Amino acid sequence: MQESTNIEFICPVKTNAGKKALDHIPIELKALDAERPIVITDQETANKGLSKYMVKAFKDSGMHFGLYEGVPKTADSKTIRNLSQKFLYKGFDAIIAMGGGAAMDTAKGLNMVVSGKPEDLSLFAGVDKIQNRLMPLIAVPTAWGNGFEITKYAFVDNKAYASHHLMPDLVVIDPVLFKAPDTKLMASTAMIALTHSLEACINPNGNEFIDCYAHSAIQHIKEYLPEALANPKNKQANMRVANASAMAGCAFSNVSPGMVHRLGKAAGTMFNIPSGICMSIILPYGLEYQLKKDDSLITKIFHATHDFDERAQTSASAQKQKTISFIKKLQNNMANAKKAIPMTLKQVDISKSSLAAIAQKAIENGLNVDKDECLKVLTAAYDGKSIA
Repeated sequence: MQESTNIEFICPVKTNAGKKALDHIPIELKALDAERPIVITDQETANKGLSKYMVKAFKDSGMHFGLYEGVPKTADSKTIRNLSQKFLYKGFDAIIAMGGGAAMDTAKGLNMVVSGKPEDLSLFAGVDKIQNRLMPLIAVPTAWGNGFEITKYAFVDNKAYASHHLMPDLVVIDPVLFKAPDTKLMASTAMIALTHSLEACINPNGNEFIDCYAHSAIQHIKEYLPEALANPKNKQANMRVANASAMAGCAFSNVSPGMVHRLGKAAGTMFNIPSGICMSIILPYGLEYQLKKDDSLITKIFHATHDFDERAQTSASAQKQKTISFIKKLQNNMANAKKAIPMTLKQVDISKSSLAAIAQKAIENGLNVDKDECLKVLTAAYDGKSIA
């Protein structure tokens, strides 16, 4: 690996992971100089009975907290404004998000609003528009998570926000919250984490600190994802994959989103398909394209996906094919796990005629790749065949 002369790496997030990690939240809040949090979650989490574990965590703490279980499927400014009024009226001083996705986006949006002006949330949209520290924020994944909860990104009203000030102060991963997770959701979120880690490894702005987080996330997913899919009640395997997602989030926050992320996000948004499913399908073809364009990336990605023994036994000429085979094998394992992940874009009912629109949307959202090149990757992912 080429030595980096100028390195920047930011990960201000503390992680508490393990049995009874939830019970330490009151202590962590005191360390953040907070004592009256509001807990934000969605109805699905509430219906699973997971809120009771948060109530239990605060039982003997002497702290009072608010509980809001009405987060919609996607974060919107109307909900955030209503929550901000409750937040200020009740005198809350911290935010806890239970769950990922909309719950975390809503929590981050609320934090922007209650931490100061401007009151118009949309003025913060874009990159690095937030200049000051926000209120204490704690993320509590209720399943594996996809790593987004730990990142610098938020999405509200289909607007993207990016700032290291949006990263939570603390992530709490407690196996008590992993209740019979849905296999398809598990596979989808794990593949987002894997995509983020792999693309972080080959990002032109990457460095050895990013590699440490990304490599560890990849190895955890490689080792524990098959077991977690085969036995969803295995809390140890679930914990390891959840930890991998958190590590992937740290790596992802220090680079710009890559090709597979952009294309998968565009396809998922346009066709109402979980973006992790789309990223999983596109991943081997996106990597194949990038490795063909720049063969200096082959060793980096091979080292990230294989252990020392495998590296020693593989010639340089075989590294590329072995890397792509690793991704496809993982795909096959997930496809066989209760049909968790389809293998092609065709199988998720995306029409071939819509591939150009997906490519265009990804480019509009920041992908700096020629449209025809994007179509090569999407066509390969549609047909399930290597790029010609």
